Amino acid sequence: MPRGSIRERAAGGAVLLGLFVAAGCFPSFDMGRFDETFDGGADADGSEGDVAVEDDANDGAEDGAVDDDVPDGDDGVVPDEGDGDEGEDGEAPDGGDGDVGEDGGPPDGGDGDAGDDGDGEAGVCGDGAERACGSDVGECVAGTETCAGGAWGACTGAVGPATESCNGVDDDCDDGTDEGCTCLPGETNPCGSDEGECIAGLQSCTAGSWGACSGVGPGTEDCDNRDDDCDSLTDESLSRACTTACGSGAETCAAGAWVGCTAPAPGTETCNNIDDDCDGATDEGLTRSCSWACGSGTETCAAGGWSGCPTVGTMPAAGGTITGITSGPSGLAGSCEGASAPEQVYSWTPSLSGVAVIDTCSASYDTVLYVRAGTCGAAEAGCIDEGCGSGHGSRLELPVVAGTVYYIVVDGYGTGAGSFGLAVTPPLSGGVYGSWAPLPTAGSPPSARYRHTAVWTGTEMIIWGGYNDSTDLGNGSRFNPSTGVWTAVNPSGAPSARSGHTAVWTGTEMIIWGGSGSSGLSTDGGRYNPATDSWIAIPATAVLETRQYHTAVWTGTEMVVWGGSGWTGGTYYQTGARYNPTSGAWTALTTSSAPSARDDQTAVVTSGGTPTMIVWGGGTSSPVNTGGRLDAGPWAWSSTSTGGAVPAARDSHTAVWTTGSRMIVWGGREYDGDRSATGGVYDAAGNAWTATSITGAPAARSMHTAVWAGSVMIVWGGSNVDDYFATGGKYDPTGAGTWTPTATVGAPPSRRLQTAVWTGTTMIVWGGLGSTDRAIAGGGIYTP
Repeated sequence: MPRGSIRERAAGGAVLLGLFVAAGCFPSFDMGRFDETFDGGADADGSEGDVAVEDDANDGAEDGAVDDDVPDGDDGVVPDEGDGDEGEDGEAPDGGDGDVGEDGGPPDGGDGDAGDDGDGEAGVCGDGAERACGSDVGECVAGTETCAGGAWGACTGAVGPATESCNGVDDDCDDGTDEGCTCLPGETNPCGSDEGECIAGLQSCTAGSWGACSGVGPGTEDCDNRDDDCDSLTDESLSRACTTACGSGAETCAAGAWVGCTAPAPGTETCNNIDDDCDGATDEGLTRSCSWACGSGTETCAAGGWSGCPTVGTMPAAGGTITGITSGPSGLAGSCEGASAPEQVYSWTPSLSGVAVIDTCSASYDTVLYVRAGTCGAAEAGCIDEGCGSGHGSRLELPVVAGTVYYIVVDGYGTGAGSFGLAVTPPLSGGVYGSWAPLPTAGSPPSARYRHTAVWTGTEMIIWGGYNDSTDLGNGSRFNPSTGVWTAVNPSGAPSARSGHTAVWTGTEMIIWGGSGSSGLSTDGGRYNPATDSWIAIPATAVLETRQYHTAVWTGTEMVVWGGSGWTGGTYYQTGARYNPTSGAWTALTTSSAPSARDDQTAVVTSGGTPTMIVWGGGTSSPVNTGGRLDAGPWAWSSTSTGGAVPAARDSHTAVWTTGSRMIVWGGREYDGDRSATGGVYDAAGNAWTATSITGAPAARSMHTAVWAGSVMIVWGGSNVDDYFATGGKYDPTGAGTWTPTATVGAPPSRRLQTAVWTGTTMIVWGGLGSTDRAIAGGGIYTP
């Protein structure tokens, strides 16, 4: 209760009891004790500080004086005001005279002696009395002590000193502000210099100290005709060792260039089996013009003699493998390399139109492949110096036209030469290879895009979102294979434009969540019902951080989101959440025993019994080969096996759930950046891996698509570094596992980051990033 309230009650009570005494109701009532009972505490001067209504008649009996309505502390009702003469009247405490203490309410008035409660016995305070405690200095707040049992209780309501922070206030209540701080938050200070390559900047105050200068400081002087170390001099005193093939010396820097090497200069190499240019090799790089079947060519010098012009071999129409060695002259060059190395040329005339695969993956040296159509000197149809995923070989996927003569040139990178095996796979169609049909474009097909999503509803494929080379998209279309017609998705109420998001099909709705747009990560999502062509918004949730490149699965009742990365580099998530569209509620997933944080992982959901989400692969700065199983019963994590035939670490791979209890992982980008042509079959029941077969497997790739077609996994598209594929394969996990190529006659153009859905009888591929690094529209329908 506030101190004023106690005082008012005490004063009022004294008046009322005084009336009772005057009326004779309490003939022996002691007003001194009444004052002691109702006193509200001490004033700052040590006296009781309460003003009581004085009874002059009683006063006369005590001190013979008539009161003037101001108590003086001598009449037993109100304590002495501190006159130093009268300290006690038998009941009330002294008001601070230095001799006699107070009445047990406030502390003694300053005499240093024990307080007195008015009855002649020593005491501390009167029950119920209150007094201030603590400090009001700075950020501190004073509290209140209350007397109980004759002793002062704990100080309540007080706020004590805290550690001083650089924030403009007195945190430690020492009447000083921000002591020890160099600066205050928000302050800036010019720093640095504008001399030479330096740029002056600003320092910002952080936690009371000046931070790093935002400008550009001096660097190490380099030979670049600039004042790198900001000392007003350019390229001063710079020298370095130099060598030639014939010796070593020194050179100096002048006007940004190294000049004056004192090492002996090599001579000119001639075809004489002598190392004229002192490079440790003899007759290297020596060529001269010659004539051969492909026109004017070049022959090379070896061991002091000229090799002669190359000849043209023949590849059968049905393809096959030819072994050879590039030891002849050099006269041709591809746009991607091969100008100086010797080459071998083969002519080939395919009997089917489609995509042919030409490779030298078994070569012993770093090969280059290029092809010219029509004549040996015609325009180049394709060129590549890699593509096999590992080793030195090259692999080229080339659209060819039946009956056209193609000249295949096996060349070397730089001056490379050696043995090789040239393998040609002609366009394939029908039988075990399956067949492709064009994807219709009637109606309102989507515009070109990649990193979009696609779901299969049972009757339609729904494409939504993605990126089109310049902006993220917030639209989509539905394709009905039975009618061959596209229908635009209603944009009203749709989520904001985005890519890198996820989509699941619930049986009645497509749920979109996460991803990123032009201004950052998307914090919300949406539910699309194709039956009503309408959207229901999914608001942002505090349960789950916004993210992109995550995974999402549908358990039958809930969407489960996990992993992914943030808007800024280096931010990866180990967290996830479940979304229930019936209740609209999000529930956070436990992180106990969860896989490590990552993005670009895969996730599948098991069928039969309690659903389990299986997450595998992905990574942060480098990929991993670990994973986790989230059981939808207890919603608890357990780890996938890392022993046995677990696949190598990778991200940007694919995974499918098969009929039964197995997950197949294939392809992806490994820790060294190489693409993979390997994979693994994970037995969820036994928590064990077996390797996929590599015999006949598609070329190593990542960012491809894969679907489970009831008995086989179909892989298609993707890329190997900068090489895009229009090929694929069907993998049967039965027994040791077998691969069969997919048809290449009528296949869609090569691409990566496309989508694919399985309709129950066909695989529909759509969109992606084309070989020209541009978003593409359209796709194809593959029947296995």
